[in-house]
Amino acid sequence: MKFIFLNGDRAGDKVELTPPFVTIGREADNSLQVLVQGISRYHARVDFRDGTWWFCDLSSTNGTKINENLITEATRLSSGDVIKMGQLQLRVMDDGVNAEVPQGVVFRPPQNLEQTVVQPATHEALPVADDIFSKDKEVKRKGGGSGEKKNSRFSSLLFYVLVIGAAVVAVSLFIILANPENKTLPFVPPDTDAPNSLLLVYDKQIIESNNIFRFNLTIENNMAKVTLDDLKYGRRFQENPPVSPEALKRLEDAVRATGFMGLTQEETIRSAGGPNEARSIVLGYENKLNKITIRSTYAPTSFEGVEKAMNDFLGEIGIGVLINLPPDQMRAEALKSFAKANTLFDNMKARPENVREAILRYKITRDLLAQFEPKPEEWDIARRRVDEAEAFVTERVKQAEFDIEMLVRRGQYDEAIAICLELMKMLAPDDERYIKTQKVKIQLEQLRAKGNK
Repeated sequence: MKFIFLNGDRAGDKVELTPPFVTIGREADNSLQVLVQGISRYHARVDFRDGTWWFCDLSSTNGTKINENLITEATRLSSGDVIKMGQLQLRVMDDGVNAEVPQGVVFRPPQNLEQTVVQPATHEALPVADDIFSKDKEVKRKGGGSGEKKNSRFSSLLFYVLVIGAAVVAVSLFIILANPENKTLPFVPPDTDAPNSLLLVYDKQIIESNNIFRFNLTIENNMAKVTLDDLKYGRRFQENPPVSPEALKRLEDAVRATGFMGLTQEETIRSAGGPNEARSIVLGYENKLNKITIRSTYAPTSFEGVEKAMNDFLGEIGIGVLINLPPDQMRAEALKSFAKANTLFDNMKARPENVREAILRYKITRDLLAQFEPKPEEWDIARRRVDEAEAFVTERVKQAEFDIEMLVRRGQYDEAIAICLELMKMLAPDDERYIKTQKVKIQLEQLRAKGNK
């Protein structure tokens, strides 16, 4: 797969993506250094896993859009996608060469489970399941030349049919839009039961003689954005954490119960003295909308109720610790996690679990220290160690694929199952490779039970 520069001084240039990952940003140690306005120092990372390239924004300042959609989590890339980072635009192009693609090797259970006797090894490929570790798997068999030609002719015919069909649709749409009677489209009432109906914008600013502090949370269209600026302690944090519909539903239920919509601006009570502080909440759902700003005053109960619901929500999505801990304590927690991660990293090969736990603790260190400017040395080490550990996991998965195929050829299902269990200890439960490995393990267990009868 390649990136093609669509604008700027490098317009037309092509960059080949090489596994296991590619990093993009302004710094020279990125795989792809891009000195373009709007690009962060370490803006994004493109990972190759399961036979597919995944694009992940690294909490960049200006974010990343793929096909005009702002991404908040790892996104699968497809040929033709347009990526926008700041003023840079890239197009994804699949050159059709799969030589660099790691091939997943997991067997397909035979159609006749009664015949599970292992035959002597031949040069014929073993029947395999739909690729468990990669997206696509092509198994070549002898005598398949004529079939491939037929498929090629059929594909060509299908292509022409689709082109003609698309042209007919385009002409029909042009005629419809050109008709004056169709200028006004019928009004479609909004779906008030849609899960993304909640709008919440919280902003808090504190201005003191030696510091300017600002925190912002914006929830809109099923997405959340968190921003923190703390001049005194050199903290700067921006994150677009993934949000589940269930978490949003709990937040919406909580803020609805506060009575915030009945609050008016005149009900706030001003306090004397203290720093120059301003807090504001914009809350909207269904056809209701209210905005209240508190300036150096005591907040009404309903206002504080929304703040509490918001803090609970931040804790649920894993951002609360980044906001609520004092800077000194945050550094201490990061260094504690860093020390434990180093011990696990140095002993990755001793226990499969060590790899998973090391990655998790390095990510905690990286996230806790990411908001400090300049970033501590431990932040950069943690970031690089995460890449090294994940590359180790990728290599181990590739080796496991080969080992499982050999064991299946020999009918050694117990040993193949043991490899699956090792991988599952190494991978996070929410990792797609963990789920697929678990399915392979179940298949192996079924074949083993059938063979023992």
